[in-house]
This record gives sequence, C-alpha cells and structure tokens, in this order.
Amino acid sequence: MTTSTAGDVTVHRCVVRVVRRGGWSWGPDPRGLVRQALDALPELLPEALAAALGERFADALAGDGPDLEITEPVTVTVRLRRPPATLTGLVLTPDHSTVNYAANSTVDSTVDTVNSAVDGAVDPGADLLAVVAAPPGPDRRTPAVLFAELAGRGELVPLLASLPGETLRVFLLAVLADLVWSVPPNGDAVLTALAAEFARRQPPGSPPPGSPLTESPLPGPGSPPASPSPADLLALVRAQPAVPPEPPPAVTSPPVAVGETTVCSVLPFLLAGPLARIGYLDAIGPALAAVDLLDDAPLFAAALAYQVLPAPERGWRHTAGAHAAAAAFAGLTELPDLGRFAATVAPALPVLDGVLALSLCRGHDPTDPLLVTGTGDGLLLVDSVGLFPIAWAPDVVGLLGHWAACGRPDLVVCDSPLPPHCLRDLAEAGAAVITTVRPLRGDPLTRLPRPTPPWTTPAPQDPLPRPTPPRPAADSPPRSTSPWTAGDSLPRPTPPRTAGNPLPRSTPLWTAGNPAPRLAADLPAHTAHLDELLAALSPELSVPPGNVENGGPPGGRATEQGGRRSPDPVVGRRAATRALERSAMLAAALGLGLISWNLWRERETPSPVLALARFADLEATVHHTSDAVRVRLPLGRRHADLLRAGALTDVPDVVWLGGRTLTFAGG
Repeated sequence: MTTSTAGDVTVHRCVVRVVRRGGWSWGPDPRGLVRQALDALPELLPEALAAALGERFADALAGDGPDLEITEPVTVTVRLRRPPATLTGLVLTPDHSTVNYAANSTVDSTVDTVNSAVDGAVDPGADLLAVVAAPPGPDRRTPAVLFAELAGRGELVPLLASLPGETLRVFLLAVLADLVWSVPPNGDAVLTALAAEFARRQPPGSPPPGSPLTESPLPGPGSPPASPSPADLLALVRAQPAVPPEPPPAVTSPPVAVGETTVCSVLPFLLAGPLARIGYLDAIGPALAAVDLLDDAPLFAAALAYQVLPAPERGWRHTAGAHAAAAAFAGLTELPDLGRFAATVAPALPVLDGVLALSLCRGHDPTDPLLVTGTGDGLLLVDSVGLFPIAWAPDVVGLLGHWAACGRPDLVVCDSPLPPHCLRDLAEAGAAVITTVRPLRGDPLTRLPRPTPPWTTPAPQDPLPRPTPPRPAADSPPRSTSPWTAGDSLPRPTPPRTAGNPLPRSTPLWTAGNPAPRLAADLPAHTAHLDELLAALSPELSVPPGNVENGGPPGGRATEQGGRRSPDPVVGRRAATRALERSAMLAAALGLGLISWNLWRERETPSPVLALARFADLEATVHHTSDAVRVRLPLGRRHADLLRAGALTDVPDVVWLGGRTLTFAGG
C-alpha cells in the first residue's frame, strides 16, 4: 500500500504481522482484531518510523537534506500494552459489529478513566491483550461477561461479598481491562456492584485520600457512592494494601493427547455433564483468564480428576493408573508439577467456589437443615438433602452469607474439631442450632431436656441371683469369644453410629434458637452420613508440594537468615495446594452428588459416596480427536443406568479440551 505519513515519509509497501502473545485464543473474531490493528496503523506509523529512522536519517526527516529512498526493509515493532486512541472508539460486541462509545453514556464518559486505571494498576510489563483471552466459541467468556451474567441473576453482590480482598482486586483489574474491548449488557450493574463492594470494605467514614469520595461525603458508614465510576474504583483499588506474591516459575504446557487410551475409571468424565448444567464449567475459563492461566486449564481439570480417582499411596503418591486417567481427562499425554499451578491459581479459586455455592443456594429448601462440621482448618457447610457440600470457610463469618442465601435454615453442628467460638458466633448470628458438641463457657446454648418416653419402663431387678454357668467340658468345642455372640457374658461394645442407631440417652443435646424438634431424632443419621462423606472425599495432598521429582514425599525445611528462622517455602506452597484440593473437592462432590441424586433418589438416600463407590472401577476407552473427545463405556447395568439418568449427554465447548466436545457412547 502507499501511505503518506506526516507529509514527510511515503511508504510504498507495508506488510503487517499481528502476533498474539499471552494465550492461545484469538477471540471470537480474529479478522476483526487484525482489522483494528490496521485501522490504528496510520496513527502509530509516524512515531514508530521517527524512532526507527531518527538516528540514521535525522537530517532527511528534518527536511534539511535531499529526498532519500530507503530500499532495505525497515522493521517496526509496536507492542500494544493498552488500546491506543484509535482503538478506544471501537468496541467488539458479541455479534461482531462495531459501535461507537457514544452509544453508551457510561462508557463514553469513563473510557479515558478506564485506560488510566489500567495503566496505573497493572504492571507496566504486563500485556493487556493477554488479560482478555477467551476460549473459542460464539461468546467471549471473560470475567466481565461472567460477572454480567451473575448480575442478571441477582447473584453478583453475594459473590463479591464472599471474595477475599486479593481476589476482588485481581478481578476488578480484569473487568476494567475487559470493558476497554466490549461492554456486556449488564456492564453498568457490574461496575455498580464492584464499587459498592469496595466501598463497603472501607473503614467507616474513612474514604481513601484523594479519591472522588472525599469531595462527596458518604451517606453512611461504608455506603457506596450514588454513581460509581471507574475513577472511584481506581481510588478504592489503590487504597487497598497490595502484597503480590512471588511469581513461581512458569508452567510449561505439556503435549496434547491424541489417539486412544484406556482409563481405570470413567468417573472424572462423568463429572463434566453435571458441572456444565449448573454453569460451573462456563466459569472456569473466565476465572483462569483473570489470572492469566487460561492455557493451564488442563491442570485444573487434572486436580478435579484426582478427587474421584483412587486415593494416593502413603498419602501423596498416585498410582500409574490414576495419573493416566487424570491426564486423559485433562487432554494431555502427561501431567507437569501441579504444585506450581496451585501457587498461581489461588486468587481465582474463590470465584469458582462462589459460583458453585450460589448454584446450590438457589435450589435449597429453607425447611431442610444445613450441616456444619469442622475440617481441622475450617468449617464445611453441607446440604442435608443429597449431602452436597456448599462451601468451606476458615471461620463462621465466611459461611454466614451462604447460610442467608439458603433462606436461614436450621443448622446441625456435628461433633468435630470446631474453630474457637464457633457455636457462639452461630448463635449470635441468629441461627437455630442443635448439636452434641458441649458448648464453652459463655456460649449462648441451652441443654435440651430429653424426658423418658411414656411407653418405656425401667428394667425390673432380678430378685434371685442367676446361677453360675457350668464350666465346659475339656472335649467340648471352644466357645466363641466374639462380643456379638448371643448369650455371651462379656459386655457388648457400642455399635458404630449409623442411620438406624439413635443417640444414647446419656448424650446431651444443646440448642440455640428454636430448631425443629425432628432434628433431635435426625441428628444421628445426618452425622453418620456426613462422617462417611468426609472419609471418602476429604481433601488429600494429591498434589505433592515437596520433592516429588526425585520420588520423595512432600517435605522441606526452614532456613536460618540473619539469626532468625525464616518460613519454610514448602509451607506456603502446601497451603496453596490445600486450597486447590479443597476447591476441586467441592466441585467433585457436587458432580458426584448430582449423579447419585438423578439415579437413586427414589429408592435410597442419595449421597456422593454412592456414586463414588459404584462407578469408581468402571473402566472406559477414551479417544482424542481434533474436534471431540469420545468416551466409550462397556455395555451393562451401569451403562444403562447412566444412560437412562441422562449422565451420558454430550458436553460441548469444554474449556480444558480447547473447546472440543466431550461425547459418550457404549460398546
């Protein structure tokens, strides 16, 4: 092409090469992205040529010498860290059309502020184009689109309230970067919710200095501004303490699986359908894109698969069959070290956990109780109907939002290691609680009186002494020493607690509020089922944070620096691994619970443990092609049950499979 730039340089032939870095996806309209780069070229070229030719041809460019013809190629590299002025006037919408920012008053008035917010808050070396990578498909799955969908369902506000500060900060920056390119239908609602949540977390009456909030006093303590804008958001973000963790070494993407393989268990593949129906699979892409880990989605799938595969040997080493099944589910030939991935994905996990919890809270009946149990490092909230784990939190405060979203039902606190003041915090929040855990001094719980039923009478005293049983003859067969033998004089041990065993009358019950009377009778069954669930699905360290490359168990040691004992670097990595394991466990338990619910709710109490026990050894053949991943199950009773329950429905656009479809068949 021939283009005159600034009246001084004429370009006779120009070849433009657009290089996409930071992800594998070009978005829904690759040609549109190239077209925008070409539209920006006339403005970018003068400055770029001046910088490239300035030293060698300074006199010619200044107009002091004769005209020159440059016949050798001139290469100019322009890195778009943020959209230039020509790109800020255009927006790519889902229907691939271009609209002017003036069509949206909110974006028109704040686009410059968004650009400055991104420039000021994002690392100068970061590539903004890498933040908005989306998986292939007709819809751009970005954090802004995900938040807009949640806002349309009225779930964005409770989700933001449950996020930790660092996660909220990361996703705010990702949403602001997304709004530069496209504005979802509920974009105003997303900005409003983000501004309200940041303002709510500010100290009462203490807006950040220098922010627009200082000029218009807040209506009340922690209240959001009346008309939030990205300027308010930027001031609120900069007021938050930011302590970015040390970036771990980059994860190298392993080769993608091709061909056919046999896996020891089909359970990981069966999780995809239930999780897709509740919207969890659609949230994985935006959540990972916010932390620049969209390309590592297969590693998240592997962590999910490990939760339903055979337990690791010695608590940390998986079998070769489990490794092969997890790699096939992730679409890889081999799996890299998941510990490094766990350290970087941590800010995205609360969003995925929140999406899962909100889907369960939507369908909960407030008349059914919720179960609360301690896990050693926090609390787990479980739906009593179906035993669906709703959420995990380090303390009671983290569970109160989910409890309120479920309709504030009664709570059954199971006997387990609870955090300090757990019962007191639940009672002060207004929850109706029943438990067998003895309260501490000051806990506002009362002992539930348990009168003797009128149809029972005390056992009569035998007035005559019983005769001593005769000593067996020497040649008689030996008597059974089993404590369960009828007529044995040995004391019987207490049988294990099951759904059919009521609590011993000596076990006291404690209550707060007015829980339903039936919960006293149902508490043993709830506790037994929950104990069984935790024994089967408790998060294990299946992502070894230690020296697994040399075949050793997880471990590490602290070092001495400056006379002080520095923290063991393995400890922080192990905490990140536990967070990934916990998040994957919640998703896996929900998928198993939905399978069990659809199959057996009419004939027995559904539980994730049923699906885990009955399908864990069901083998399958997996065939990876360029457009689909086909799973073939052996014909039989289990295949027929799964087919009848709709568990073998195709799952399209799986994010960790590169947008391919997951299909099922029998044979």
